[in-house]
Parts: sequence; structure tokens; C-alpha cells
Amino acid sequence: RPPRAPAPAEPAAEEAAPSSSSSTHDDFSWRLLEGANIHARREHARVALWPSTGDRARPPPPKRSFLDIDEVERFARDRGIKKTSLRLCYRELFRRGKSTFENAPDVSARDMKLLRDNFTVCTSEVVETKTTEDGSGAKMVVRLHDGKLVETVVIGHSRSADDGDGDGDETRDGGEDADVVPGTRDKNKVFRNTVCVSSQVGCAMGCTFCETGTLGLMANLTAGEICEQVWHARNLCGSTGVRNVVMMGMGEPLDNYEEVLIALRAMTHQAVFDMRQRSVTVSTVGVPASIRKLADDAPNVGLALSLHAPTQDLRATLLPSAAGTSHTLGRLTESLRYHRRKSGRGAMIEYIVIDGVNDSSTHARELGELVGATLLADDVDVEGSNPATGGRRKREQSGYFVNLIPYNPTDVGGTHGYQSPADDALERMATILGDEFGVKAKVRWSTRRGREVDGACGQLALKSMRKEEKPQ
Repeated sequence: RPPRAPAPAEPAAEEAAPSSSSSTHDDFSWRLLEGANIHARREHARVALWPSTGDRARPPPPKRSFLDIDEVERFARDRGIKKTSLRLCYRELFRRGKSTFENAPDVSARDMKLLRDNFTVCTSEVVETKTTEDGSGAKMVVRLHDGKLVETVVIGHSRSADDGDGDGDETRDGGEDADVVPGTRDKNKVFRNTVCVSSQVGCAMGCTFCETGTLGLMANLTAGEICEQVWHARNLCGSTGVRNVVMMGMGEPLDNYEEVLIALRAMTHQAVFDMRQRSVTVSTVGVPASIRKLADDAPNVGLALSLHAPTQDLRATLLPSAAGTSHTLGRLTESLRYHRRKSGRGAMIEYIVIDGVNDSSTHARELGELVGATLLADDVDVEGSNPATGGRRKREQSGYFVNLIPYNPTDVGGTHGYQSPADDALERMATILGDEFGVKAKVRWSTRRGREVDGACGQLALKSMRKEEKPQ
């Protein structure tokens, strides 16, 4: 991919940035080709992903991804392609359910030829799909245009029809969804699917319980490659589609910040995937500076923090990346407070529970003190978007939610002697957090289902094709 072109001067009123009087929460997903492009025109512009040198250099694809809306918009501006042409092409894909945009009606022959010659819907392909025995989930191995591989997980959920589908994000709600086959429907159930996407090939974080870190960091994904995983998941799920996206797959999303931000914009864009911003969640091991940037750039998108330990010393042992002075628990706490003030809600706290390592009652109380007191200490009210309350939300409406995740066995974790915790230890931790500290917590028993396909938390490591993807 060539480097981003310098930002053109503001030529006309219709190309101007959204009015400063607009709500910050409404500026994130403006319509195609209207408003300044927040990525190509900002001082810290997106870095080219096709470098000519470096260990992770990647060749450009023959055609670029049509799901990379930043690339498409820039190309359209440079070539004078009409705005309506892009909208009609995306409508062909997402409203009419077609697999190509090339038959979009009412697009001029010139515009269509330019788009067809330079873009394709997907630059990647699914080369392997594994489904759990009960059909409640699946893992896809996706081959990128240059042969590199990433893994994407689809998780099926259901509730009884009497409960309704609701508007809450199931990554935060209290209900344990029943098992379903992605893409199927029953008259007594309302089905929905969550897709867990990767943002990098491999990962540099090196968490001691996570198999992905053993791959090392091979490459960053482009925004289009991130979105293509959602596209593949939609095709797998059929008529039920994908309701939620979590960036909890391979890689550290905030280390690929600009590409992730553009992917978020495509996922929530009314003309493209058209997902609710609160139905998309970015998970991070904890990059304080980027958490603040995310709060400013996309405050309505969900944030999940891979905490895994309530103290700095223990966290640095489990997560080597947390040992640096810029990633301490103190700095992370400040960034989470900032994000909560900007977004109007607390982050989702991910806590992998390991037997004899971080599962004691003492650990639970330290976690409760951190989440239920320290993170809420200095802000009774936080910013919100509810005009009826003057743009403020009460503390109890914007607190943090803790997911207690049983450790899933991995080869790398086995070298440290890690084992899955006892069920009563998980339940005890949830009880302490709720009863003693008022922190909403839930044991995510459902993650165990992913072990059948090596798709549970910490298990994404391309085991079936590992030899093919090892770095040179």
C-alpha cells in the first residue's frame, strides 16, 4: 500500500468537517465523503502498511479491499467518483445482500470501471472452519492476500423469546445465553452472533498464559482485513448475521491504532456494516496513551481491559508488557478514569482466573477495591449523551463490569504450571465482588465451549497451520 497522500485543502462547504456544534458522539460515523476524513487529514496520519523495508514488510494486494472505506473514499475523491456511486455500491453489498458491488444499479460506467479495476470486496479467504460439537460456535482460519493467517471466532447466543432480544451488549449483560448454531433460527428463540476478530498477525505482548504471544508479531492488519473478518462471519451466520464485534482475537488492537479506528468507522457506518457503536468493543492489554485517544476519537465504542491481576507486581508477572514504566497499573487507572468520563460508562474488565495464581479471596478483595473504589474514586458523575439528565450519568449506571474467565489450557501456560481453577473458586470471587464491593461480575462458563476448536480465550495460535506461519 502506498503512503497516504497529503490532505487536500478544504475545497467546498460539503467537504467541510462536521460543525463544532455537533455532538462529539455523533461525529464518528458521518456519511460517505461528507466531512473531513479524520484519519487522512489529522497530523498523525495513518502509517503506510506496505513498507519496502523491515521485518514485517508486506506486498500490496493486486486490488484493495472495498471494505476499507478510508481507502475507497480517498480514491473516490482523487478520481472524481460521485458520492452517490459509493453509496449505491455499498447498498448493493449490505442492503441487497450481494457478494459483489459490480452490479450496483445506476452507477456510471466510468465510476464502476474505476472501482472494479482497483477494488475487490475481499482480499482474504477462509481456508478452514471448525464448529463446536453442539454447533454453538465456530473458528475460521483466514488467509490474507500475502499468505499470512489469522483466526476469527464466531460465538452464537440465544435467549427465550419471552425475554426479548434487548438492546444491551451481551458482553456486559447478566444473562447466560443458550447454545445455538450460528445462522439458524427457532420459533421459540431469538438468535444473535458475536464475532471475535484479530487486529494483528500474531502478538508482541507475550502474556504468559496466551498461546498467541508465542507466534510473535508478524504483521499489522489493514482496516480492510479487519472488516473482512466480519464479512466472512456474516456469510457463515447466514440470515441471523452478526450483531456484535469484539476485537479480542490475535494481536493488541491499540498497537495498530489507526487501522483499528478506520475499521471501527466502517463497522458502525450507516452505509456499510451499520452496527451500533456500543455493539463494537475494543479489547486491550492496557496501552494508557491509546486508551485516552480512543476515548477522544470513538467514545461510544466499548472498551475491554485485559486486567488479569489486581496488583502491579502480579500483573507484571502474568503480562510482561505491564512491567514498563508507561504501562503501570497507576497510569492505566488514570487512563480508564479518563475514558469513563468521556464515554459515560466504565470499561469491561477481563480477568482470566488461574488456579493458585490469582483466584484467592484476597485477590478478589483487591480486585473489588480496584474496580469498585479506586477507579470510581474521583468522579461521582461522568459525561453522557442523555439530554434528559443534562448530559450526565449516575455512577451506578456507568460502573465497571468484570468478566471472570476460567483459564483455558495452553502449551505456554503449561510451562508455567498454570491450571484451570475450581468452579467454587470462580463463584466465590464473583460473590465477593458483588456482595462486598457492589461490582457487577459474571463467570463466563461459556468460554469453555471454545476449547473444542482451540478458539477459547488465549488459545488462538493457528495450531492446525502453525508450521506454515512461523516467522523466518
